[in-house]
Amino acid sequence: MKKTVRIWLSVVICLVVVVGSFVGGYLFSAHQLNMSSFPTSQYAYQIINQFFVDPIQDEILAKGIVYGTGDPYSLYFTKEEYDSFTTQIADHYVGIGVIISENLEIIEVFVGSPANLSGVVAGDFIVSIEKEDMSGKNSNDAAQKIRGPEHTSVEIEFQYPGEVSRTYKLTRKQVKIPTVQTKMLKDHTAYIKIRSFNFGTAKEFDKKLKLMIEKQPKQIILDLRNNGGGVLEETQSIAEYFLPEDSILFWTIGKDKKAVSRKMNVSKLIELPIAVLVNKYSASASEVLSGAIQDYKTGIIIGEKTYGKASIQRVFKYVPTGGAIKLTVEKYLTPNKRNIMGEGLSPDLAFEEVMPTKNVEDDPCVNYAIDYLSKKE
Repeated sequence: MKKTVRIWLSVVICLVVVVGSFVGGYLFSAHQLNMSSFPTSQYAYQIINQFFVDPIQDEILAKGIVYGTGDPYSLYFTKEEYDSFTTQIADHYVGIGVIISENLEIIEVFVGSPANLSGVVAGDFIVSIEKEDMSGKNSNDAAQKIRGPEHTSVEIEFQYPGEVSRTYKLTRKQVKIPTVQTKMLKDHTAYIKIRSFNFGTAKEFDKKLKLMIEKQPKQIILDLRNNGGGVLEETQSIAEYFLPEDSILFWTIGKDKKAVSRKMNVSKLIELPIAVLVNKYSASASEVLSGAIQDYKTGIIIGEKTYGKASIQRVFKYVPTGGAIKLTVEKYLTPNKRNIMGEGLSPDLAFEEVMPTKNVEDDPCVNYAIDYLSKKE
């Protein structure tokens, strides 16, 4: 069976609260204030400062300090890395309009994008970029070569399995990231896929859901497969459609180790049978939403066990360099206080991931969900 892939050019799996105005100097004074609690790191810094043969690179030291937390989700970003990160949670970016897997397969092509208009299709593999062979390269390597200023071009060779390769010269442009996809399927089923919880996703979801409801569906499929998370506020807004009033979305546990509930004050609960599709790359915000739906039994969870990432990051921008620290500040539990960190959510109905299909109508998991909901009715 084909390996399940990571989404969109090395997307960081994250549930993020963004802090805009943060005085960078506070980070340094706070660290220095507590250095006495870390004699080994203080000693290491003194030795490096005194004896290291080359000039010390400040940002590399900063990366090391954050790495020292031992938390894989806490990172120091240089300006370039921070710019790339903010692009990942924005509602638009400059590019060619595709989602690329780790093994350079085109998973999705955005409608109206340069790639779409040139003839690139899902299932194509990237063979070369600017005549450089991409064999053995990953999505990070491809992303670095594909990115560039708006209105500039990049030459990419694609090949669909079993067919002759094609080369396109694609002009980079502003591409809106359609994080919500909808379609009416058989048995009056409204299909809604959320790729990630970016800025603007909740507004897009609200608009598209209303259009689907106008078609009077009998049941709804919410597809969160390969959704690696995103912005907390966007997730909470969407959860209003799937949870009862005054319900708990999740519990947070901060530095003080006290559990604090995050409640849903508003509910727009959809009164229809709902199936939520998940897989092993459904993470963070996807697990927040699907975990709450599972605990309140407002929908059935179908698919694979999820990723198991139950931590919340906050972004602290350091103005002098344009860099930032993305730091885990809280862990979370589901409404029933289940800890899914490293474990993931077990679906109510297991369905093993199979080869991706070009059309959602041919997706085995989607059809399994439709059949289940239709029989329940």
